[in-house]
Amino acid sequence: ILKNTKENQDKIDDSLFKENSEEILYTSFNKLNEVINPNSGRDKYFNYLEKLNILNSDVDNFFENVMINDSDEKIKSNRLCFLKNLKKFYSQIADFSFVTKN
Repeated sequence: ILKNTKENQDKIDDSLFKENSEEILYTSFNKLNEVINPNSGRDKYFNYLEKLNILNSDVDNFFENVMINDSDEKIKSNRLCFLKNLKKFYSQIADFSFVTKN
């Protein structure tokens, strides 16, 4: 979704959320973003992975219930910005660009 996108928005605007799944993921994402630093040593790294695992169900729920390419450009842009921030968050532990389908 982000590969061919030239999204320049950096700040997520939670007032543009239309779906409950967006709000849930945004809340979880912010809570984790406040308390986790993946570069804090081995024990904290495993804690980070455990917390990301909790976030995964909210991410799944988001993709099951939210159409990224909304007809409203502001909403679409905001959702793409959200995905960009999520990607940055997950990329702190691994480079997922190397993950491929068999």
